[in-house]
Amino acid sequence: MAGSLDDLADLDTLLAKYQADFAPDVKVLLYVVNVAKPTVATLDGLSIVLIPMTDGMVWNELVDELALEKSDFKGQGAGEKVRTVYEAFKDYKPKYPVVSLAEAMASKTAAKRESRGPV
Repeated sequence: MAGSLDDLADLDTLLAKYQADFAPDVKVLLYVVNVAKPTVATLDGLSIVLIPMTDGMVWNELVDELALEKSDFKGQGAGEKVRTVYEAFKDYKPKYPVVSLAEAMASKTAAKRESRGPV
């Protein structure tokens, strides 16, 4: 599972809705606007990679995080690209500090998502 949250506090809602559906080996990576620094937060055996992102797109950031190159997607259709990311994600081993979810929540910042009007 990969996605983004504007506020780390929203993680509670996400987990309340979906954690019961997670497979035992689920991988969760979330880009969060107001997380202080990249960490792996743990809660009841679940590890959640939290990475700061105030500007950007999840797909682009995830491809970078998984160290995939443009050539990895050459000639692929949309579904095949998703499969390529999925396969890379299965082997992903983050090298960020591991903290409890409570510690991660306590270190959130006041950052807000950057927004731009018409250019």
